[in-house]
Amino acid sequence: MTNRIAFQGELGAYSHQACHDTYPDMDAMPCKTFEDAIEAVRTGAADLAMLPVENTTYGRVADIHRLLPSSGLHILAEAFVRVPSITIKSRNKQSTVLEMVLEEGRNREIRRVLAGIGHKVLRLVRMSVGPIKLGELQPGESRRLRRDEVRALQAAVR
Repeated sequence: MTNRIAFQGELGAYSHQACHDTYPDMDAMPCKTFEDAIEAVRTGAADLAMLPVENTTYGRVADIHRLLPSSGLHILAEAFVRVPSITIKSRNKQSTVLEMVLEEGRNREIRRVLAGIGHKVLRLVRMSVGPIKLGELQPGESRRLRRDEVRALQAAVR
């Protein structure tokens, strides 16, 4: 047993997140292609492979449906990865301003996701936390919540 789980993609990609979330005690092993991830299991370089069969944006992942039947591998478990909502707010030659909505933030998640697709984060600005709009509040600063904000928070956790 290698205690490795192979996946196609870079560290920080959604498949890497699925490996970490589903098998947190295993070491994730990035592979260049789906075929490489399958071969890692076949040769014993990895114990498991995390392979996407469906994608929220594009539907089924055709390569996996073509490769899996002849791979000798079997589906053992399912994993679901929550993908943040991303909107392009503006773009120029040197940078793009994105608005991202996360259900649950994880340590440096935005930086890792964007690094996984080859983009460097120059600046992050948190706009809100749940129903609370932060406005001009700086990191480390605090303020009293208004009554409507308290009610909105209470409603959000019910």
